[in-house]
Order: sequence, then structure tokens, then C-alpha cells
Amino acid sequence: MQANPGIPGQAFDYKLRETSPMLGGGRVVGGRVIRSNYKPVSTERLQASVLEVQVKDKDLMKDDFVGVIRFDLHEVPTRVPPDSPLAPQWYRLEDKKGDRNEAFTDAWHSDAITPPDMSASAANHIRSKVYHSPRLWYLRVNVIEAQDLITSDKGRFPDCYIKAQLGAQTLSTKPVQSRMGNPFWNEDLMFVAAEPFDEHLIITVEDRKGQGKEETLGKSSSDTEEEKKVKFASKLHARISLDGGYHVLNESTYYSSDLRPSMKQLWKSSIGVLELGILNADGLHPMKTRDGRGTADTFCVAKYCQKWVRTRTIIDSLSPKYNEQYTWEVYDPATVLTIGVFDNDILLATKTLKSEK
Repeated sequence: MQANPGIPGQAFDYKLRETSPMLGGGRVVGGRVIRSNYKPVSTERLQASVLEVQVKDKDLMKDDFVGVIRFDLHEVPTRVPPDSPLAPQWYRLEDKKGDRNEAFTDAWHSDAITPPDMSASAANHIRSKVYHSPRLWYLRVNVIEAQDLITSDKGRFPDCYIKAQLGAQTLSTKPVQSRMGNPFWNEDLMFVAAEPFDEHLIITVEDRKGQGKEETLGKSSSDTEEEKKVKFASKLHARISLDGGYHVLNESTYYSSDLRPSMKQLWKSSIGVLELGILNADGLHPMKTRDGRGTADTFCVAKYCQKWVRTRTIIDSLSPKYNEQYTWEVYDPATVLTIGVFDNDILLATKTLKSEK
């Protein structure tokens, strides 16, 4: 601002003007002090839908690349206070080629208060957590036919069938005899696959030679890193797809908490928010004996849609007070919220070991 008090009759000039004074050995440009040996750097706000985290090995000369993991921000679960912290989990790192390294199934960590007489390993099992179940998809494998099958016994017609395996799930087609080595099935095999689709689909062609005697004629796996070029090989004609237009029922039909299809793009907007306050429980039966009296170490579990919540464990009480609150988004009113109370058996083993010492 600039004022001219010395000139009578002239009004004060209160207009704002941009200046570039010298402050602290540098000139002010755009609200920032720019030193003489620095050049202004323009900043931009970038918007992206993928978060990339890289792990590197620190070195004096050059940091070595260990692995990378990418998160789709649209798939990241949301947490609405006062929900408990999300239970952390292990993720598989990918190398530069996109191959995944080994992973751990689960990790336990929280900042809850731990009793002073409890070990750190046991304390991990008494803290409140929030879990998100993996989204399930129907995997449809339409086996059509096989061509140019070669058997070890040339004097018989092969009795072939397809055996497909996804994790612990195994399905088979009906056996078909073929004189020319080109059996035709055209059968659908339905599997349930869970995100992030770590399990590999393995398809084998089996020849049933007799009772309990089979021979593998060929194998195909989704874990194949590269295809080898050969002049002649047996071939399998199949159609494999993920059906996201259906909901995979992993609960009882009468107590289902989620009816949405697997594909998120088909979800309708939520109709409201369900708030649950888990306050206390009364009249619980003793589940264990401690110091000559019956007691229990209980926690409460509530499940709705893909979200599971687990309260902290209240130690040595038949009338526990939890006083925790959780929320869920509701998409269909004809769904069921399931709540259960459980006893923590891990604490019983911990107490026994301490008493023996």
C-alpha cells in the first residue's frame, strides 16, 4: 500500500501492488524466497488413479530396485471414523517384469493398550481390527476340444477327460473316447476366484486307462512365463472368462449381507449408512477356569457386506464392556447384519505358559 500524506487534497492510494523485495539474501517471487543460485521451480497438482510404491536397497552409488506394488485408488477400502484401524496385510511385490515375489498371508499390528503382564505375540490377538473380505468372482472355463493328442499306447483309443484345478478347487469333465485323438467336450467348469487372483489355473488332459490308472497327456497353466516355439504340439481349445455380473454367495441364503455383483461398475449407489454401537454383554457363560473360578476373555465380531469388524478382547470378565462403534454403507435393505461373541483361547495358552514358568 502507498500513501501520500504530504500532498494536501490528494487521497490515499490503497491499491495492492506486487513487489519483489530482497529478503534473507534472496528475492521474493510468487511468495517464495529465491536464492541467487536457485531457479524458480513450478509446481503442479497431478491427479492419478494408481498409487505406486517402490522398495529399493540403499547403496552409496546406486539404489538397487527390489520390487514395486501398485494400488488402484478406486479399489482401496475406506475407513470412516470412529472405526478401528484397518488390519494391515502383506502384499506381493512385483519385479520389473511384472512377476510377483513370495508373500505372507497376514500381519497383525495395532496401537491398542496392552496389559503389562502379556507378551507381545499374545497382545496382537486382543486388539480391535477391521477386515475387508476379498471380492469373489465366478471363473468360467468352457472346455471345447483337444487336438493332436499323443498317447503312449498306440493300440487303444484314448478315454480322455479334462481336469482343471484352481487352488484347492478341482473339477473334471466327462470322459470321451476319440479314435483320431481329437476329443470334443464343450463343457463348462465353474470356479470361485478371489482377488487379487494369486492362484493359478492348471488344466490337464488325462487318459483313463483303467480303474485307478491314468496318464497325463498334456498340461496348460496360467503361470507360464513364456511360450516355447515348437514344431508340433497337442492343443487345447477353451474359453476362459471372469463372470462379474453375478454375486458369489459365500453366506447362507437366509442370512446374506451382500447381494451386489462382483463387477464394481454394476453396483448401485448406497441407500444409507448403518451405524452399530457395540456396548456390552451380560450373562455370559464361563469358558475357562482361572485361579479356581470360571471366567472368559471375550471379543465381539460383526460382519456386513465385505467388511468384518472385531472389537478388542476384554480379559477376565463375564460382563464385558466394549464401547466401540462401527459403520457400514447399505446397498440393499433385504440384507442381514451378523453379530457374534467369541472367547479368545490364545490367552488361555499364554496364561498356562506363564504359570508353568
